[in-house]
Amino acid sequence: MLDNFDSKKAEKTTKKIKQINPDVLIEISGGITKNNIKEYASFADRISLGCLTHSIKNIDFSLEVL
Repeated sequence: MLDNFDSKKAEKTTKKIKQINPDVLIEISGGITKNNIKEYASFADRISLGCLTHSIKNIDFSLEVL
């Protein structure tokens, strides 16, 4: 996992890792948004988006099973 890398540094690091082991999966996270995800999509195997959960409002509910 590469966390909080800008896209240029993440791409360079990913290429170095893949040279050592092309089968390893690289996940990118930290600071990824809908506005910059395309910068990472060409080289990342997985992308985590914290922004999906940062802005969600929760609701409190329960379920009773009889």
